[in-house]
Amino acid sequence: MYKALYRTWRPMSFDDVISQPHITETLQNQVRTGKTAHAYLFTGSRGTGKTTCARILAKAVNCPHAVNGNPCLECDICKDADRGILSDVIEIDAASNNSVEDIRDLREGTVYRPERCAYKIYIIDEVHMLSGSAWGALLKVMEEPPAYVKFILATTEMHKVPATILSRCQRFAFHRIRLEDIAARLRYIAEKEQIPLAEGADLQIARCADGGMRDAISLLDQCAAVSEGAITPEAVAEAAGVSGRAPLFRILEDVLQNRLGDALKEVDALYQGSKDMARLCEELTEQLRNMMLLKAGNVPEELLSCLPEELPQLRELTSPVTMEQILRAISVLQDCRERMQRNPGKRTELELALIRLTLPATVQTPLAAMPAAAPRPVQPRPVVADVQQAEASTQSPAPQPTPTPAQTAQEQIQPVSQWADILEAYRSVNPAVSGSLAESDAYIHGGTLLIVAKNPFFLTLLKNHENARSLGDTVRQILGQEYKILAKCSNPAQTEVSPVQTLLQKAKDSNLETAVE
Repeated sequence: MYKALYRTWRPMSFDDVISQPHITETLQNQVRTGKTAHAYLFTGSRGTGKTTCARILAKAVNCPHAVNGNPCLECDICKDADRGILSDVIEIDAASNNSVEDIRDLREGTVYRPERCAYKIYIIDEVHMLSGSAWGALLKVMEEPPAYVKFILATTEMHKVPATILSRCQRFAFHRIRLEDIAARLRYIAEKEQIPLAEGADLQIARCADGGMRDAISLLDQCAAVSEGAITPEAVAEAAGVSGRAPLFRILEDVLQNRLGDALKEVDALYQGSKDMARLCEELTEQLRNMMLLKAGNVPEELLSCLPEELPQLRELTSPVTMEQILRAISVLQDCRERMQRNPGKRTELELALIRLTLPATVQTPLAAMPAAAPRPVQPRPVVADVQQAEASTQSPAPQPTPTPAQTAQEQIQPVSQWADILEAYRSVNPAVSGSLAESDAYIHGGTLLIVAKNPFFLTLLKNHENARSLGDTVRQILGQEYKILAKCSNPAQTEVSPVQTLLQKAKDSNLETAVE
């Protein structure tokens, strides 16, 4: 029966673990001197070796013939542990065994001494998934465990582990595995497994793995199954569902040269090819980071996440643009990626971001980068209304030269770049109203903040005096200025048309105060 490569090549001793010397050397010293702790907490992102090191440590402390802090791998205890049949090493998946009853069963098991080994080891993976009562039961046994019991907890979310548990564990933070270390390990495995790798394929796999060795080996296994002949970088991109390198540079070049149509065509081609739009957004951001570092100058090339042959093309893209343009693009794409987590229309979000990047600078400049507005007298409470109420109370302005639609759009409408920060801060103040703003946009027009929300219930909630006041206070706290707040509910049937496009179109035909409705 075929065995997956990541299982076949799982490290068996501390010497096989890569990119974590600060952890493996410490654990080896503890095993060698016999000064191991009764509880450990291994933290870090997925695929960095937490569970692997927990298993190695469990073998090492129980191996009667340990060599330099490593298990011998030859005795019956080591062999049974590797096969998962050693009764004194108990692995628990807290994602599916997270109730207080499960932990009570664990606690009752600690009463019995180990059958064959010196220590009974409990490895609890994804420990952050335990329920509140389960944490209490675990704390009880971890406070004063029997001398023959040790705990090894592993988690990707240390902030969810209670402080009472943290204080009783030795903590080890696993780093993301370096790109070159992953690539070197992949070349070694490919050579042993007789898998041909074309030049650059190892780096492409390592880049897709995002610091996780297990993900990298699994992707190598997948590519080997579908590739005829040597695995190429293009085959890796196809298997991983990413865009490949050439389309990334074409999209960036089109955006930086204001060729919006060409950029959207590239995105459409990738979308039709089932490429992940969220991943595409991340890859574009990664290349803009490379451009930012190149523009900064005097930055070591090893900090760039690109292939050596791509460096001349990156330099060519970077040369004609300013640092402000690059930073603005990164900010827009990061905001786009955050919105993708809340909005199922990921393609639309990416297209909207590209449109913003190709708009004139006066429209796309983030609010934080705009010149400070003249101080306004602080009103006792923000004036909040929906658009229909605002229209009824709007007075005719004094005669002024009629601006062109382009001037109206560029000079008076600004997207609120800090809208995500406002929503995050408002969530802790008024979670009920902030929930109705889960999919919303905000724009600045003079002294008015325009909110376009998809949830019609938001307008009802905003008519409450306390809700209106708390939202106005949060806006003032983040933006540093008092704004009149107008709100409207967007039509869900028109999700393909962005709020900005709607505002610009209506601004062509009438005064902006009454066009935004």
